[in-house]
Amino acid sequence: MSKDPFDTFIEAHKEEFDVHQPSASVWNNIRFRIGAKPSSSKTIWWKVAAVVFFACSGYLFSQQYIFTTPSTHRAEFVAIEQFYLNQIEEKKGMILTISQKDEFPFPEVENELIQLNSMYQVLKEEYENTHSQRVADAMILNLIMRTNKLNNSLGQVDKKVNEPKEDESRTI
Repeated sequence: MSKDPFDTFIEAHKEEFDVHQPSASVWNNIRFRIGAKPSSSKTIWWKVAAVVFFACSGYLFSQQYIFTTPSTHRAEFVAIEQFYLNQIEEKKGMILTISQKDEFPFPEVENELIQLNSMYQVLKEEYENTHSQRVADAMILNLIMRTNKLNNSLGQVDKKVNEPKEDESRTI
């Protein structure tokens, strides 16, 4: 394979080309054309500041994670669980008191509450085995749903009790 005459010329006169060094203005012009910016002290300080910021953020995040242990999460969960369970019992008592009945006045709501309680027991058993945050969140959501159902029932009972009776509305 024959070499190109240009390549042959370059190889023959290589030493003559190596003597010359381009000036700094030539290199700056090349950098400008390819989009590279000459590094300045401001750029270096910004890079240092970014590294320090991320290092401090990582340290603080790790400290927060270390001090928020699963036992802390467990204690918070138990407190939230106890709050909602107390709310549920209190609202059930209020409904029975206001309705002046010995049994829950809305059988369909009572059936839903029984189903939610069954689901809650399954979730509780799962939580005791895994201590999963997702299971804990599902348990809290279950408690919130039961509280909301009881709030709605409480509103209906209150509305029924406070409605004027037909006899009362006709008398003037």
